[in-house]
Amino acid sequence: MDWCSIAQYDLNCGWIRVWEVVKVAVCPRICIAIEVEIQNATLPIAITAGLLNNADMAVPAAVYSLFAYVTAIFAIFYGRSYAERIYQQEKLLAERKPLA
Repeated sequence: MDWCSIAQYDLNCGWIRVWEVVKVAVCPRICIAIEVEIQNATLPIAITAGLLNNADMAVPAAVYSLFAYVTAIFAIFYGRSYAERIYQQEKLLAERKPLA
């Protein structure tokens, strides 16, 4: 199981299958995972504090949001290091192959 599968596990396995069928590269997968995670972290606070006006229900949402943002930070660092590795590999392959 790769990292993106773990990151998207809470979204259900449908997204992973769609990405495999569409052949989306890993870097956009990481970007989409972070975007969805940040949106899902903010939504419970908006619903519980704004719409329901219930501070007691907002506490679990806030705790979830903190964990989601921490996970997003790790995903950003992982994505950057992974993208750098891919860039270095492509650079090496380009240097090995003659253009003509």
